[in-house]
Amino acid sequence: MEITINRKTILWGIISIGIIAFQIYVIHLWLNTPPSKASQLISLLNEIQEFKIAHGQYPNSCKTFPAFTNLSQNFSVYTGEQTTNGITWLTSEVSNHDFTIMVVPEGYEIFLPVGHMKMISFSSFPVWRLASTEHRWQNGRIHWFIGGSYWSEN
Repeated sequence: MEITINRKTILWGIISIGIIAFQIYVIHLWLNTPPSKASQLISLLNEIQEFKIAHGQYPNSCKTFPAFTNLSQNFSVYTGEQTTNGITWLTSEVSNHDFTIMVVPEGYEIFLPVGHMKMISFSSFPVWRLASTEHRWQNGRIHWFIGGSYWSEN
């Protein structure tokens, strides 16, 4: 028995594969793109970078920048807790705010939670992270336990 495939069947096969590949690409982009509210940080990040260029290091805080004032008028912003070793953060505070922005002379770290801490369920929640060392948004989770908290990339 001879199998014959006509041009129409081949064309529909190529189109189907193209549609599936496009859908996979769109899903990949969607999963690797931070929420749209991340764009609200552009002005503040520019001011932080301009400060670093002018002074050779990042500022001790970003609270005095005009872009921070504008951001905090529209969103809840947590800036961490000052300690003798720099800035630390509380998991519950990261979870309860729209943005966590921590700046020290050595760099910055920003958390954008997309989920929240739930005391009666799992011990982690999803969050996007931007750090001065990577200069790109990373999708990950903040984990907490009795001994402390940490962030990990997905």
